Amino acid sequence: MLLVLLLWAAGLGAAAQFGKISILYETLRSSYGGNGEVALGLVVSIVGMVGLIFGTTAGLLVARIGPRRAIVAALAAGAAMSALQSLLPAYPLMLASRIIEGTSHLAIVVVGPTMIATLAPEARRPLAMTLWSSFFGVTYAILALIGPYTGPTSLFLGHAAYMVALAVVLALTLPPDPRGQALPMGNLIAQHARIYASPRLAAPAMGFCCYTFLYVAVLTLLPPETPLTHRALIAAGMPLVSIAVSLTLGVWLLGHMSAVRLVRAMRSQFRDSCSSGSAGGRARGWWPEGSSSPPRWGSCRAPASPPSPNSTPRPRIAPGRRGRWRSWAIWEPPPAPRCWQRCWRPAARRG
Repeated sequence: MLLVLLLWAAGLGAAAQFGKISILYETLRSSYGGNGEVALGLVVSIVGMVGLIFGTTAGLLVARIGPRRAIVAALAAGAAMSALQSLLPAYPLMLASRIIEGTSHLAIVVVGPTMIATLAPEARRPLAMTLWSSFFGVTYAILALIGPYTGPTSLFLGHAAYMVALAVVLALTLPPDPRGQALPMGNLIAQHARIYASPRLAAPAMGFCCYTFLYVAVLTLLPPETPLTHRALIAAGMPLVSIAVSLTLGVWLLGHMSAVRLVRAMRSQFRDSCSSGSAGGRARGWWPEGSSSPPRWGSCRAPASPPSPNSTPRPRIAPGRRGRWRSWAIWEPPPAPRCWQRCWRPAARRG
């Protein structure tokens, strides 16, 4: 488990590549705010854009380089870029350093969970993966506590020293890279098109994209809007609450059900809670007046009027028959069973 903790520590350094800019967002406004709010926000988000473009081929690149060499090189590159950023260079050079830092971040977050899953014992693998999932929250909590007492130069240099130290430690402790045949890279555009056209392949990444979008945005923009007396507590407390829930309730749930089943259960719970609040939804204009329930999931509009109690029920789907997504926008429903009337109301037939 020592190697698992070291890889998790590398994840902390990767998360700090986002967090250090978020914590210094208001301070950096004096240096780069003249380029506009969008340009300043790009300094934060461009690290993630590298993963958006090259994320599909990162695994193949790591397989060619080797996971040990990849993560050590990524930590070294991240340290060099953080040292360069401590000089607060001109905006184009700062943006270029953030792009290179995005490559470093991508390599760390690809290698980290893969090696943790490989090195962790089977019985402790759920705990190890849950620990890895907390690296963003832990980093933001630590940076929120030390941020008010440091300036941009000291924070960037401290991050560079941390990354260099981890690169040396991991280079000495990680097992050597296995020898294997390099996989072909293929067509990057074709890979993106195939993944985005398949909900089964793209859904996990889209879910994580939405999660990261909200997580980084809230932790970056909310603390400056709070009273100064509570700012540090809120900035450090929000990620700590998410960590506590993940390491307690998350670990317990994963011990009783698979991750896929848990996601489906949470989605059903969210859907049911929205359905139970139909009156509030109508009051807020979420769906039209006269509709007794929110819009059906996957539809674009709510029904014009509530269904009549005497209307003919929809056919049930026969057991074992499922529809399929042909693309993101086209759903091909399953064929209805021939005996749908008997399947729909067996109790009424017996009566």
